[in-house]
Amino acid sequence: MSDARDSALSAPLRGGLELTHDFARHAGTNGLRAAALVAAAAVTDNFGVLLLVPFLSVATASPADSWAASLAAPLFSLLDAQTRLARLSILLAVFVALIGLRSAADAARTRAFLDLRIGFAEAHRSRILHGLAAASWERAAKLQHARVTQILHADILLTGVAANVLVDCAVALVMLVNQAAIAALLSPLFTFVCLGLIGLGSIVAIGLLRRSYALGAAIAREGQNLNHLVGQFLGGLKLAISQDMQDGFVAEFQHTLGELQKRQRRFLLQQTGSRQTLSLAIGVFGALCAFIGVGLLELPTPLILPLLLILARLGGPVRTIMQGAQQIAHALPAWERVRALETELASAARSPACAQARAPLAGPIRFVDVAYFHRLDELSDEAIGGVRGLDIVIAEGEFLGVAGPSGAGKTTFVDLLVGLISPQSGAVIIGETPLTASNVSAWRGDLAYVAQDPFLFHDSLRRNLLWADPRASEADLWRVLEIAGADALARAAPAGLETLVGERGAWLSGGERQRIAIARALLRRPRLLVLDEATSALDIASEDAIFTRLSALAPKPTIVVVAHRRETLRRGARVLQFSEGRVTTTSSA
Repeated sequence: MSDARDSALSAPLRGGLELTHDFARHAGTNGLRAAALVAAAAVTDNFGVLLLVPFLSVATASPADSWAASLAAPLFSLLDAQTRLARLSILLAVFVALIGLRSAADAARTRAFLDLRIGFAEAHRSRILHGLAAASWERAAKLQHARVTQILHADILLTGVAANVLVDCAVALVMLVNQAAIAALLSPLFTFVCLGLIGLGSIVAIGLLRRSYALGAAIAREGQNLNHLVGQFLGGLKLAISQDMQDGFVAEFQHTLGELQKRQRRFLLQQTGSRQTLSLAIGVFGALCAFIGVGLLELPTPLILPLLLILARLGGPVRTIMQGAQQIAHALPAWERVRALETELASAARSPACAQARAPLAGPIRFVDVAYFHRLDELSDEAIGGVRGLDIVIAEGEFLGVAGPSGAGKTTFVDLLVGLISPQSGAVIIGETPLTASNVSAWRGDLAYVAQDPFLFHDSLRRNLLWADPRASEADLWRVLEIAGADALARAAPAGLETLVGERGAWLSGGERQRIAIARALLRRPRLLVLDEATSALDIASEDAIFTRLSALAPKPTIVVVAHRRETLRRGARVLQFSEGRVTTTSSA
């Protein structure tokens, strides 16, 4: 049991050190400049405190047996300040000048750290987004959407909070060390006693870090569950309402939300309780130190007053560090999840060679004894799903149909065709060149893919089309809209190409979404156009009109159409019939 407690206790401490190292690596030389500004502010502030000793000595005419009492003597001599009033004026002028320098250093420090704080979280978000884009499709497709959503939003936000608090704690620590150093110069024994009392109090506070870390981990888990439920709720809402089953959705959603709120409430109550305890502890600490300094050590007035001022000012940094440590421990699980996903995506990244070969691939497409299995049966060790033994040749400019029941291997065939996955055996050959990691990017650059439920941004028609080719002209946009039969939609809308389509095209009908997606694909001027049930929401006449215009394109792309309707496939000279991962028949439409 003690080992488990030690492990639980070391987790936030170890994580805090790793977070600090991660932030320091991100900050680099900019962090060093910001740290120098913190030190400058602390030094000017502490010189102001030291000036209180000669000030009090002059003001009360009670010399103190301390080097600090004669700190201003060279300045008095230089300015020939003989009278008490002249010396007080000089000390006050220097004190005001130091305050001005400290304010300037603080302002510069705030600006420097602000950029570092914001940049730290955004750098992590950027790495994850680039990692997702660079990952192989086999790995990316297996990532849970709720997990990625939670990390990109809530966990990145908490990572930014952790960076903010870490900076505040670092500044507070510098101030604490500087103030303790000044106090030690005035009275080493008094400072040693006070620091010992602070150390005892910090040992008690360590236990709170473990609780904050555990609550943070639980909140992160519940947040992911909540994102998962939101996705299910929105995705199944139409079905649920149509069958009067929405109450079950709402009940499960509210249960998870209630658990999340309970843990958040516990953390906030813990923070409130620790603040109250800390305030009481600081009061007791100040009283004890004052008693020790005045009653036991009998320090003179010009020394005890600056020391008590330093003690009073120690409370702020101590409070910041104690409360900040809890907030960092609470946010650490989120940062750890961010780092774990970054590591996972780094290992899932495609070979850098993917971006090297950009020479276009041309010629017929050949599948040579291609096999790809999705998994193995745990009991029989038999391959399940996917395709096997594919020997197919697709001529340039051919209109090829692909048919078969669900699970027959059509989607796997298309994924292999567009290079989303690589054969586990056999080869896909374009012309005379095998499709590999080194040239798959060039291959994808010359093809276009349209799915049954196409993705559209919550933006204008124009912006959705320009995703395929940002350099396309106005004439290009209307040309592809006409081919896809979507030009009438754009002309009838009051805003024309600036018409918003809603999230995922929700403000359009299913057929309109498919037309816009086909138009967007044509902007790429593809050598290969894959239509995966991409006209299923259109009537036969509209579909036939689009295929007629596609067949008239020059140069004519190779067109592969996956469909269930026989009417959709009749334009193809050939139809590949898939069954249980194999092509069972190659028939003429």
